[in-house]
Amino acid sequence: MSDGGVREVYAWDHERLWRSIYAFSGSRHVTDDAVADAFAHAVRGDDAIRDVTASVWRTAFAIAHGELTRRRTEPPLAEPPLAAGTAGDGEVAALLERLDALDDSDRRLLAWRHVGGWNAKEMAPALGMRAVTVRFELHRADRRVEALLGGDAGRSFEPFDRVRVPDQWDDIVARADTDDLSTEPGRRRRRPLVVVAALTAVVGLVGALVVVVVGSPAPVDEASVADGGPTGPAVAAIGNDQQVTLAINDVETGEVTGTFRLRLYEAGGATVLEYEDVDVVTDADVEFAFVEIDGRPESRAPHRPGSIGAVRLIDETPAGPFTVRIALTDATGDVIQASERVLLTPTL
Repeated sequence: MSDGGVREVYAWDHERLWRSIYAFSGSRHVTDDAVADAFAHAVRGDDAIRDVTASVWRTAFAIAHGELTRRRTEPPLAEPPLAAGTAGDGEVAALLERLDALDDSDRRLLAWRHVGGWNAKEMAPALGMRAVTVRFELHRADRRVEALLGGDAGRSFEPFDRVRVPDQWDDIVARADTDDLSTEPGRRRRRPLVVVAALTAVVGLVGALVVVVVGSPAPVDEASVADGGPTGPAVAAIGNDQQVTLAINDVETGEVTGTFRLRLYEAGGATVLEYEDVDVVTDADVEFAFVEIDGRPESRAPHRPGSIGAVRLIDETPAGPFTVRIALTDATGDVIQASERVLLTPTL
């Protein structure tokens, strides 16, 4: 992708993306970093990025959510997070403080819609979801923010339209010219494999989905995967519009406690596997969720109902199938609930 092509997207979309990330993160520092890196990844990408706008938005929110999650669980690596009031606008600062009571998934969806100006039909392909699902989740998020703020959801976010947005193009070009976007001088080093992303919560019922069995060659729009049996892990295609739902089981009783949703997509020249707690009923001792890729632990993050995360796999689409397993652990690392291994075949 040429600088010129990304420059056009920047000219059209930068301000509304910056304000949307700010509404989501509440930090100018996080927002500056996430937006600049997202555009820099696009500049360094190639023609394989089919939709630059959607890719930049997904990448910016993934980076921002990853940084917010790190700040909640680790000491700051460089500088402390900025306070909500750093916008210099009392109205916006007060709004950010109140929005902090919302789940990240709701806040992200509301930022896309009411700050970024995306409608449900536009958001659906950008998020890799069905439009009906986006509309349902947006309606639910609207009701929550209206109850929280006591007014219309759209009008509640209007103060962000008045926030001043910096021109970042020179910084974006400079970042794109570096060998490693995560290790620029004066900036924090990101974890090399894991980025955590906030996605819209998706409601799904296992019984209403297709069960994929070992050896099934046909791709499916959505698959529910249970125990693959003694012959090996269950098999499912994933990528583009194909999503996979994993059943999570209590390790002691074997009972199904809920499901996780998996989605595979390309963002900023990398392949990202996103995982989302759809409806898992967790034990009070559950503290963390971790993901195994081909038997290797690749991601560990704090868990709560509706948690969403992502593993940045490699810098290109996987050449062949890979196995995935999700487990929920207590604070000591003991597994309390887990899925069976599933063999995913990428279809990007």
